[in-house]
Amino acid sequence: SLHDALPISFAYTSLTDLSLPDSVKTLGKNAFGFCTSLSTIDLNHVETMGDYCFQYSNCAEPNFGDSLKSIGASAFIWSAVKTLNLPDSLKSIGDSAFANAYSLAEVNIGKSLSNIGTTVFTGSRVLSTITVDEDNETVDAIDNVLYADNMTRLVVYAPAKTETEYVAPDTLVSIDAFGIRNATNLESATFSEGLTTINISAFNGCTSLTELNLPDSVKTVGAFAFCSTNIETLKFGSGLQKIEEHGLSFIDTKHLVFDGGDD
Repeated sequence: SLHDALPISFAYTSLTDLSLPDSVKTLGKNAFGFCTSLSTIDLNHVETMGDYCFQYSNCAEPNFGDSLKSIGASAFIWSAVKTLNLPDSLKSIGDSAFANAYSLAEVNIGKSLSNIGTTVFTGSRVLSTITVDEDNETVDAIDNVLYADNMTRLVVYAPAKTETEYVAPDTLVSIDAFGIRNATNLESATFSEGLTTINISAFNGCTSLTELNLPDSVKTVGAFAFCSTNIETLKFGSGLQKIEEHGLSFIDTKHLVFDGGDD
């Protein structure tokens, strides 16, 4: 029986509907990549999905089945997916798995996901709803903000959230690359001591954010961290050690404050 869909085996075809037999457990790299007419996906009992597997596909709501354990990097990048119902069986999602899926509006995560890559959901401006099963011990969603690693890492802030204020949990240590990107309604963000790392383009496109006071614990700021914002006053605490190249590029700041600390 058929046990694998070979890498690139159906890529660049005119396939419109996909329903896999029970025997298929693994989909290889780019197996259905660039199938731009593929509008129905039923994975049935697939357990492993390779990198770029469904890139540029046209399916709005894939059926992931109840056996899927891992989704590879960029698996659905540039796809037309709108709603994600990720099964309880899923344990791992690779980097950029659903990046630049511009219609993505809702993400629902099951109880077993523990390993989640970076920039997994970045790119969609209409993402408004993120939920995680209450029995998940590693990943959390609070007010449509997704956290990993026991609330120490902000993965993505749903950019279509209507709230204007955000108060980070005390446990937060890092903000992922593009983590709060295009949150155009966000006017105020408050972070506690403990936040150490702000990664590349973390606040990119937060056009309503006019002031940001960062705690002393922040050590590293990534490239383009505040790009395309309207932050007029940006204050760094005494613990700042490194601003990556272009870390303060493309930001029209009038007041840039560095706290020198005790020395």
